Amino acid sequence: EVGAEDIDSLKKRKLIAL
Repeated sequence: EVGAEDIDSLKKRKLIAL
């Protein structure tokens, strides 16, 4: 299962990638 912190990290990575 993915934790809320992991989801936030992925979102931040996506924003940085953009």
